[in-house]
Amino acid sequence: MLKKKKVKNVMRKFKSVKVITSLTLAVALSVGLGGCSANDGSKSGENSTSQEANGNAGQEEGSSGQDAGSEGQNGGSEGQDADGGSSNADGEKYKSYAGMSAKEIVDSLSLEQKVGQMLQPACYNIDTTAVMDRDFGSILSIGELYDFEGWADFIDDFQEAALKSDAGIPYIYGQDQVHGIYGCLGGVIYPHNIGLGAANDEDLMHEIGLATADESKLCHILFSFSPCVAQSVDPRWGRTYECYGSDLSDITKLSVAFTEGLQEGGIAACTKHFFGDGNVSFGTG
Repeated sequence: MLKKKKVKNVMRKFKSVKVITSLTLAVALSVGLGGCSANDGSKSGENSTSQEANGNAGQEEGSSGQDAGSEGQNGGSEGQDADGGSSNADGEKYKSYAGMSAKEIVDSLSLEQKVGQMLQPACYNIDTTAVMDRDFGSILSIGELYDFEGWADFIDDFQEAALKSDAGIPYIYGQDQVHGIYGCLGGVIYPHNIGLGAANDEDLMHEIGLATADESKLCHILFSFSPCVAQSVDPRWGRTYECYGSDLSDITKLSVAFTEGLQEGGIAACTKHFFGDGNVSFGTG
């Protein structure tokens, strides 16, 4: 098991993982349900301001999609100072979100910021400057190998950049913790799902979820792409090892137990591979 020792952690500023995930999920829901064709509040801002001013100047002011309160929260529609730098250079803007609802946070974002929050670039394709400039909501992990302190530093560098972005919303880092912590020197790797399915022990799966969450938090990885709930219907399929088995009731109870362990341990779970993964016919590719 990894040693638990005090490490520098930007995320200690937040009381729980829910603070981070709620910001990202709020944007996802708003953009997904409300559409991306215009800034939220643009039409209402335009109507109310144009009626109040009764002139072109009022219409132009309202069409920016921000009223005076929203501009104060967002630092202006451009999110920049007069010199062209970030209006959130001290990285303290996230504190202003504490008393706001998810809708109010989303309404304060520009369209570009909403798009950025919906994106998840891979860690090897971006740097901290890109995170600061584009307000990314999450980052995909792949191919890295560090000890837990190295992971924490790697992720915190991106987090500091996210906090200093114009939106000032912390990002969430996602990795495949399917059967233990992935890519961490000294971390525990458990059997593949096919082996855990053979054990068929809900209590064990719950404990594995809790242990994986503990080690994930040491690495500052708060989002796991797991459990994998693929159903194996033909052992000739190349990813049969990722399945708990072929019986849906067994898959359900084991994946639920693992998920509860992860989330009770403070990690956001992401059940994956629902649509036909494992339900293949031989010869179809």
